[in-house]
Amino acid sequence: MRTQLVIFTFTFLLGVVFFDLVWDSLALKEGDEPIRVAAIRYENLDQVLKTNPYFGGPFVGIILLGALALLTDLRNSPVSTILGLAMGGVFYFKTLAQNKFLGTTDVALQREALTEILYEHLIIFAFSFLIVVIQFRSLSGSSSRTSRLDKAKKN
Repeated sequence: MRTQLVIFTFTFLLGVVFFDLVWDSLALKEGDEPIRVAAIRYENLDQVLKTNPYFGGPFVGIILLGALALLTDLRNSPVSTILGLAMGGVFYFKTLAQNKFLGTTDVALQREALTEILYEHLIIFAFSFLIVVIQFRSLSGSSSRTSRLDKAKKN
Protein backbone atom coordinates (compact mmCIF):
# COMPACT_ATOMS: atom_id res chain seq x y z
CA MET A 1 0.00 0.00 0.00
CA ARG A 2 2.83 2.42 0.83
CA THR A 3 4.48 1.76 -2.50
CA GLN A 4 1.29 2.52 -4.42
CA LEU A 5 0.85 5.76 -2.46
CA VAL A 6 4.42 6.81 -3.24
CA ILE A 7 3.95 5.97 -6.92
CA PHE A 8 0.70 7.96 -7.08
CA THR A 9 2.20 10.96 -5.28
CA PHE A 10 5.35 11.24 -7.33
CA THR A 11 3.55 10.56 -10.61
CA PHE A 12 1.18 13.40 -9.70
CA LEU A 13 4.22 15.55 -8.92
CA LEU A 14 5.75 14.62 -12.29
CA GLY A 15 2.68 16.02 -14.03
CA VAL A 16 2.71 19.26 -12.07
CA VAL A 17 6.45 19.79 -12.53
CA PHE A 18 6.20 18.98 -16.25
CA PHE A 19 3.62 21.76 -16.60
CA ASP A 20 5.95 24.14 -14.72
CA LEU A 21 8.90 23.12 -16.91
CA VAL A 22 6.97 23.91 -20.08
CA TRP A 23 5.76 27.22 -18.65
CA ASP A 24 9.23 28.27 -17.44
CA SER A 25 10.92 27.29 -20.71
CA LEU A 26 8.39 29.37 -22.66
CA ALA A 27 9.08 32.31 -20.35
CA LEU A 28 12.81 32.15 -21.11
CA LYS A 29 12.29 33.02 -24.77
CA GLU A 30 14.02 36.09 -26.15
CA GLY A 31 12.66 39.47 -25.18
CA ASP A 32 11.13 41.00 -22.10
CA GLU A 33 7.47 40.12 -22.72
CA PRO A 34 7.71 36.40 -21.75
CA ILE A 35 9.44 37.38 -18.50
CA ARG A 36 6.68 39.90 -17.79
CA VAL A 37 4.03 37.22 -18.37
CA ALA A 38 5.89 34.81 -16.08
CA ALA A 39 6.09 37.51 -13.41
CA ILE A 40 2.32 38.02 -13.66
CA ARG A 41 1.79 34.25 -13.35
CA TYR A 42 3.98 33.94 -10.27
CA GLU A 43 2.49 37.09 -8.69
CA ASN A 44 -1.04 35.76 -9.24
CA LEU A 45 -0.14 32.39 -7.77
CA ASP A 46 1.54 34.08 -4.81
CA GLN A 47 -1.53 36.26 -4.26
CA VAL A 48 -3.91 33.28 -4.43
CA LEU A 49 -1.82 31.34 -1.92
CA LYS A 50 -1.75 34.32 0.45
CA THR A 51 -5.46 35.11 0.26
CA ASN A 52 -6.80 31.55 0.16
CA PRO A 53 -4.86 29.34 2.56
CA TYR A 54 -6.87 26.25 1.56
CA PHE A 55 -5.97 26.49 -2.13
CA GLY A 56 -2.69 24.57 -1.80
CA GLY A 57 -4.00 22.22 0.90
CA PRO A 58 -4.85 19.21 -1.29
CA PHE A 59 -1.53 19.47 -3.12
CA VAL A 60 0.44 19.75 0.12
CA GLY A 61 -1.59 16.90 1.64
CA ILE A 62 -0.84 14.57 -1.26
CA ILE A 63 2.88 15.41 -1.13
CA LEU A 64 3.04 14.95 2.66
CA LEU A 65 1.28 11.59 2.49
CA GLY A 66 3.67 10.41 -0.20
CA ALA A 67 6.68 11.70 1.72
CA LEU A 68 5.50 9.99 4.89
CA ALA A 69 4.96 6.73 3.00
CA LEU A 70 8.42 7.08 1.49
CA LEU A 71 10.03 7.70 4.89
CA THR A 72 8.28 4.72 6.48
CA ASP A 73 9.54 2.52 3.63
CA LEU A 74 13.17 3.37 4.38
CA ARG A 75 14.25 -0.26 4.88
CA ASN A 76 12.87 -1.39 1.51
CA SER A 77 14.03 1.56 -0.60
CA PRO A 78 16.69 3.73 1.02
CA VAL A 79 17.69 5.28 -2.32
CA SER A 80 14.13 6.53 -2.87
CA THR A 81 14.08 8.02 0.60
CA ILE A 82 17.40 9.80 0.04
CA LEU A 83 16.13 11.14 -3.30
CA GLY A 84 12.93 12.32 -1.60
CA LEU A 85 14.89 14.17 1.07
CA ALA A 86 17.16 15.72 -1.56
CA MET A 87 14.08 16.77 -3.52
CA GLY A 88 12.81 18.57 -0.42
CA GLY A 89 16.07 20.51 -0.28
CA VAL A 90 15.86 21.41 -3.97
CA PHE A 91 12.27 22.57 -3.44
CA TYR A 92 13.51 24.89 -0.68
CA PHE A 93 16.05 26.44 -3.06
CA LYS A 94 13.33 26.74 -5.71
CA THR A 95 11.25 28.72 -3.24
CA LEU A 96 14.21 31.02 -2.57
CA ALA A 97 14.69 31.55 -6.32
CA GLN A 98 10.97 32.23 -6.74
CA ASN A 99 11.10 34.85 -3.98
CA LYS A 100 14.13 36.40 -5.71
CA PHE A 101 12.17 36.42 -8.97
CA LEU A 102 9.18 38.12 -7.36
CA GLY A 103 11.33 40.56 -5.38
CA THR A 104 12.83 42.39 -8.33
CA THR A 105 11.65 44.26 -11.42
CA ASP A 106 15.00 44.09 -13.22
CA VAL A 107 14.53 41.82 -16.24
CA ALA A 108 18.10 40.48 -16.13
CA LEU A 109 17.73 39.42 -12.49
CA GLN A 110 14.30 37.94 -13.21
CA ARG A 111 15.73 35.96 -16.13
CA GLU A 112 18.53 34.66 -13.89
CA ALA A 113 16.07 33.66 -11.14
CA LEU A 114 13.77 32.02 -13.69
CA THR A 115 16.71 30.05 -15.06
CA GLU A 116 17.43 28.81 -11.53
CA ILE A 117 13.77 27.85 -11.12
CA LEU A 118 13.87 25.96 -14.43
CA TYR A 119 16.95 23.97 -13.40
CA GLU A 120 15.44 23.21 -10.01
CA HIS A 121 12.24 22.03 -11.70
CA LEU A 122 14.38 19.76 -13.90
CA ILE A 123 16.09 18.29 -10.83
CA ILE A 124 12.75 17.75 -9.06
CA PHE A 125 11.38 16.10 -12.22
CA ALA A 126 14.40 13.78 -12.48
CA PHE A 127 14.24 12.82 -8.79
CA SER A 128 10.48 12.17 -9.01
CA PHE A 129 10.97 10.02 -12.09
CA LEU A 130 13.72 8.00 -10.40
CA ILE A 131 11.56 7.50 -7.30
CA VAL A 132 8.65 6.24 -9.42
CA VAL A 133 10.94 3.85 -11.33
CA ILE A 134 12.50 2.53 -8.11
CA GLN A 135 9.08 2.07 -6.50
CA PHE A 136 7.74 0.22 -9.56
CA ARG A 137 10.77 -2.06 -9.47
CA SER A 138 10.30 -2.76 -5.77
CA LEU A 139 6.59 -3.37 -6.36
CA SER A 140 7.26 -5.87 -9.14
CA GLY A 141 10.11 -7.41 -7.11
CA SER A 142 7.89 -7.95 -4.09
CA SER A 143 5.15 -9.56 -6.18
CA SER A 144 7.61 -12.01 -7.75
CA ARG A 145 9.09 -12.69 -4.31
CA THR A 146 5.63 -13.54 -2.91
CA SER A 147 4.85 -15.83 -5.84
CA ARG A 148 8.14 -17.70 -5.23
CA LEU A 149 7.27 -18.05 -1.54
CA ASP A 150 3.82 -19.38 -2.44
CA LYS A 151 5.37 -21.99 -4.77
CA ALA A 152 7.85 -23.02 -2.08
CA LYS A 153 5.05 -23.48 0.45
CA LYS A 154 3.11 -25.73 -1.94
CA ASN A 155 6.09 -28.04 -2.39
